Amino acid sequence: GTQISSMFLYAINLRKIDFDNFDTSEWTITSLNGLFNNCYKLQKLDFTGIDTSNWTITNMSSTFSKCYALQEINFADVDTTKWYQTATRKDSCYYGCTSLETLDLSFRNLEGSNISTINSEFSSCASLKKLILGDINTSNWALDYNVNAISSVFSYCHSLEELDFSKVDLSGMSQTLIYQLTAPFSYCFNLKRIIFGPKMIVSDLKFSTFDSVFNNCVSLEEVNFEQLGEIHCQGTATSGWMGLLFNFSCKLKELKFPKIYIETSSSGRMGSYIFRYSCMLEKIDFSDVDNELCTDFRGDCIPSNVAYRLKEFRFPKYVGTNSGGTWFANMYQLEEIYPPENGFANVNISFISTSTENYPNMLSAASVHRIIQALPQATGTKTCTLGAAKRKLTAEDLAIAVEKGWTI
Repeated sequence: GTQISSMFLYAINLRKIDFDNFDTSEWTITSLNGLFNNCYKLQKLDFTGIDTSNWTITNMSSTFSKCYALQEINFADVDTTKWYQTATRKDSCYYGCTSLETLDLSFRNLEGSNISTINSEFSSCASLKKLILGDINTSNWALDYNVNAISSVFSYCHSLEELDFSKVDLSGMSQTLIYQLTAPFSYCFNLKRIIFGPKMIVSDLKFSTFDSVFNNCVSLEEVNFEQLGEIHCQGTATSGWMGLLFNFSCKLKELKFPKIYIETSSSGRMGSYIFRYSCMLEKIDFSDVDNELCTDFRGDCIPSNVAYRLKEFRFPKYVGTNSGGTWFANMYQLEEIYPPENGFANVNISFISTSTENYPNMLSAASVHRIIQALPQATGTKTCTLGAAKRKLTAEDLAIAVEKGWTI
């Protein structure tokens, strides 16, 4: 077949391409890899009228990568059916198209495609405000095993305000492979809303990492995780499989995690600084997270010293003996704490730093009662630090704590 990969690679002064005299009817193109890569000054690409009926594209890696001045890509009236039914690689396809504001891919039906990687496909499209996706069916996708095949897809898309995945069907994703999901939306500064459609529900989707997913999404207001169904984690990273997950997600007010099953025994923690600088959060709910095999839920998993507005917190099902640190330092608005379903571990625990004992404490008497009830029988003398909330401890609950071997 005709090969046009990298045909215009590093044509750094190219501003316009006129395809009117291109007779492509006999072309049997199989790869667009790097076709316009590093065409820094190219402003427009119009594929209207090009005969692509014989094109069976398998590789679209870096096709438009680093076309910094590119403002428009017109695929209207172009038969791209075979492009996407046969494509396997789309990594960095539009990477660094910093002037592209709108991209209409509604024509792109990925049903039957054999995608192996979409890593960084739209990354660093800093001006992209609107992305229109067509039907995406993953029934034949074969994403690379345990690699960053779906990482950084939209990272550094500074201007994106909304992503609508309502037409994306993930039911065909492999239930035997383990995927890495790192920073797909990281540094999308203006992203306010992400829509996960009903077809994205997957019964047994496995991840080895789920970290920095919404890192520095400073405008993010809503994430409905519940639409994702169940997520299975088989990661072993010692820094935590969802570290920095919502780092600097400054406008989020409420967050409920989906049903997450951690299936690999690991010495690692659930995640470091999951909510660091997410200072508007009022409710956090981990109660559907089954972390029996990864019980390290230490203080830095919670937005200590930054979530001044936090009013309600629900723990995951397990908290292990390695879960140290102060969980809720300087959280003066915290009213309700719901302990782990399986109780606390046999280790000293602190809900508020001792330096705050003289500060007003909003923790309810019901929360104090729930904490006492969740304390295990102590081996030796153990301490539970409640700060000023100790004043709400009833004589009955104090007696229960003492009987269990705890000092409050």
